[in-house]
This record gives sequence, structure tokens and C-alpha cells, in this order.
Amino acid sequence: MIVNYLGASLRKGTSQKTGNPYEIGEIAYSVPDESGSKNDENGKTLWVYTGYGQKPQTIELSPSCIHDFKDVAAPSQITLVIEPKPTNPRHNWVVGYK
Repeated sequence: MIVNYLGASLRKGTSQKTGNPYEIGEIAYSVPDESGSKNDENGKTLWVYTGYGQKPQTIELSPSCIHDFKDVAAPSQITLVIEPKPTNPRHNWVVGYK
């Protein structure tokens, strides 16, 4: 997946609610911000969205590869390597880049 890379982050700690440890990695990237609208079945406008430029998105990152992104310039266009998440194969996460 080719993206306009913005950055990589890792949050690590212990949940105050459950006391369980957590480790959450994310890649931030941007996509074109596209205008749109939605009408109901009678043609009445339900909502209108106007957007220009780029908007940020995120995708989960394997915590073990956070340091692989240390020297990646932002913004830049990179190809993310995405694989099924071992603990939940229905979800994908980033495991590196090319």
C-alpha cells in the first residue's frame, strides 16, 4: 500500500481501568480530502461535506517495528508492508515498509 507517510508512534503503558499492560503502534498517513453529500430516498439532502487538500488517517503498526521508521522523512511517499495481525487475522497491521 503506497501512502503519503506522516509519522509513526508507539504508546505503551498500563491501563488505569483494567491494570492490563498495553502497547499500541500507529502509522499516520494522508489521503485526499474529498467533498461529498448524501441524500435520502426522496432526494432531500441529509448532509454535505466539503474538503480540500489532504486529511490524516491511521493504521495499526506492529510495536516491534517502530524503530524501522526512525529515519523515514515525513512527509514522504512510501510503500507499507501489511500483514494479518497474528492475534486477530481478520485485522491487518503494518510490519514494515519498502
